[in-house]
Amino acid sequence: MSDEYDRQKKSKKVAGWLCVFLGFLGVHRYYVGDYLKGILLLGTFGGMLIGWLLDFFFIQTRIDEFNRDLMLDLLAQAIEGTRKDEEAVERKLKKVAV
Repeated sequence: MSDEYDRQKKSKKVAGWLCVFLGFLGVHRYYVGDYLKGILLLGTFGGMLIGWLLDFFFIQTRIDEFNRDLMLDLLAQAIEGTRKDEEAVERKLKKVAV
């Protein structure tokens, strides 16, 4: 699970640099999966640069949220996988016991 998290997590440095150089196009929002906000920034030239400026300060928080949600999703998948494995073992044990 750790390898999967490391592969999918987003970097604050990358998001910060994307925001600095291409923020008025919304590229940093595409990076974290906020496609609608990215399109809005692209269509309004960075929200008339106000949205771009605000994102410059808040993109780090968005990266933290993205990475936290990713970790929770991966944990839920791991727990669900464990439950399925346990159920399969129980079914096999019942077949053997009969």
